[in-house]
Amino acid sequence: MFSQISIVLLLLLCANTFHRRTCGTNLQLLCNENDRFALQIFKLGVGNHSNMLPSWSTEQDCCVWKGVHCDNTTGRVTRLDLHQQHLEVELRLESCHLTNISPSIKYVNFSSLSTLDLSGNHFFTELPYWLLNITTISHIDLSFNLLQGPIPKSLLSLRNLVFLKLNNNEISGSIPEWLGQHEQLQYLGLSENVFNGSIPSSIGNLSSLVDLSIRGLPHISENVLLLDLSDNSFSGPISPFFCHKLGRETSLDYLDISSNLFTGEVPDCWEYWKGLSFLFMQNNKLTGEVPQSMASFVDIIILNLSNNCLSGNFSLDLSNLKNLEYINLKRNNLSGAVPTRMPSGMEVMLLGSNQFEGNIPPQLSWQEHKEQFTIHFRSIWYTKGQELEYRDYGLLRTLDLSCNNLSGEIPPQVFSLDQLQTLNSSRNHLTGKMSREIGSMKNLESLDLSSNKLYGEIPTSISSLSFLSFLNLSNNDFTGQIPIGTQLQTFSASSYAGNPKLCGAPLPKNCTEASAIADGSKQNGGSNDEAFQIESLYLGIGVGFVVGFWGLWGSLFLNRTWRHTYIRFLNHVVDQIHVFVVVKWNSLKGTQ
Repeated sequence: MFSQISIVLLLLLCANTFHRRTCGTNLQLLCNENDRFALQIFKLGVGNHSNMLPSWSTEQDCCVWKGVHCDNTTGRVTRLDLHQQHLEVELRLESCHLTNISPSIKYVNFSSLSTLDLSGNHFFTELPYWLLNITTISHIDLSFNLLQGPIPKSLLSLRNLVFLKLNNNEISGSIPEWLGQHEQLQYLGLSENVFNGSIPSSIGNLSSLVDLSIRGLPHISENVLLLDLSDNSFSGPISPFFCHKLGRETSLDYLDISSNLFTGEVPDCWEYWKGLSFLFMQNNKLTGEVPQSMASFVDIIILNLSNNCLSGNFSLDLSNLKNLEYINLKRNNLSGAVPTRMPSGMEVMLLGSNQFEGNIPPQLSWQEHKEQFTIHFRSIWYTKGQELEYRDYGLLRTLDLSCNNLSGEIPPQVFSLDQLQTLNSSRNHLTGKMSREIGSMKNLESLDLSSNKLYGEIPTSISSLSFLSFLNLSNNDFTGQIPIGTQLQTFSASSYAGNPKLCGAPLPKNCTEASAIADGSKQNGGSNDEAFQIESLYLGIGVGFVVGFWGLWGSLFLNRTWRHTYIRFLNHVVDQIHVFVVVKWNSLKGTQ
């Protein structure tokens, strides 16, 4: 069972070669201290619950330990004979300053070896062939060495592998496709090597895998244009990957590392990546501040850092990012004031669920971007009361400031953004009245101002927002009657809940006629608004009558089948009425 283990352990223990002689036990010769230390480490690493190595005591010279044979001249250990020792073969020799893993040995008989830990040594060789013949082994840790060369395909014969750790070496070549055939593999560590090529798709076939570490991916070529590592379980810091010495700028245009387990700070070396147009880093565990070197993105269009653990003041000058159209910083711990300096082409700004404070800056202004970009990307954000996923944000206009510590009034300039489709300033500490300028936001589809301290009447001009499909004004201090409009009464009562001074449909609280007239006269312009309100009501009634009239009679006029069916239906109804009248009349005559 242990016919060749002595040779292997000898070479693991000995850093230098020496002349071999037939060894006997020489009580006068002291064994080498380095060998004694290595044997003691070996004893600790070998499963030995029965304590079958009692002679391996520090009180005795290691050359007289049972199974240990030393050279008569040098005192160095030359052979170990551990057969019939009833040992559990689990070999752990981590951090023993070993230098030779003996790649020249072709085969050893480790028929019971299940765990081999040789990490933290100084092996400057390729992976040994004898290791790849141990078919019973399930745990291999060769990390933190100087191992070189490619991963040999003979590793595929170790079908019981559950744990394979080869990280922090100098292993080269590509990550082999056949690794995906290790169905029982639960831990795979390949990080911090010098692999090249791509990560094989077969890694996704490892159904038992729970821990995958490939960080320190090959350094990407300067000619790569698109890199997508999203939706994996990559972990660890990303700074070594992005901040290695490139020598010159890369050609990378699209980078997506979203939805992984990356940790550590966002790298501050983006001067090498000036050409990036699309950067997705959301849904990780990144920390620290947004680095100033991101201001060097001269071509950036989309920047998504949402759902991380970023903190500190956000002081990046967005106005330098001339092409920026979309920025998402939601669900972090960023603080400071809402950024005011931004490019004129900004289309989507998502800052919700942070610690921004102060007033909403009145300088917010966007100019309509005249060109529609068609690249498809994904983003999940909060609008219309739920999490939605949108693809291709071609012409979307969105402002999300929800879940912060903003205070003060909402500047009228915000309500003059006539291209805006979504406005979400909910769950802040905003005060003041809602500007009547909201009526000019003709493209608004979603409005959420809930959970603030807004007060006053709801402007009647809001009823002119014909595209509004979501509205939430709950938990404020609005007063008076809900303006009458073609859509405002179609929203549920929850859209207005938490405003005790508010009345009118769809709320169950009715407004008296006098209070309704008083509210109308006082509401942002007096008689003009009242006239507008009445005019809108009459206009709605008139349009409804015309649509209903022509919806019925126009169909009958144009469709002969419908017209005949309708006439037969009327004849049937008349006959039924005639019969009913005759029967009733006869019954009345009979009772007289």
